[in-house]
Amino acid sequence: MNADFTDGYYAFRTSPDRQTQVTLYLFQVGTSAKAATLEQGLWAETNHGIPFAVPGVPGVKSGAKVMVAATTGRTIATADVIFVVGKVVARIGGAAGQ
Repeated sequence: MNADFTDGYYAFRTSPDRQTQVTLYLFQVGTSAKAATLEQGLWAETNHGIPFAVPGVPGVKSGAKVMVAATTGRTIATADVIFVVGKVVARIGGAAGQ
């Protein structure tokens, strides 16, 4: 699909103790219809776990899960959300490990 990508932003942050990570992606595309199609495609890439509510964000897709990291044997909790505002797709993901 040609989404007519016009602009984007990416940020990755890690807590000082390196236990929590947050990633933000913003994609601006040609039309709101193309933004909705991009949102669907990005969300379909992986299994996101159990949906959860995000008050004040209509149409948000969300998911959370807990898993064991095979390389370290640590437990990792993840949460992901994605939503569209006009021609912008916002995707936010976070992970915290014990």
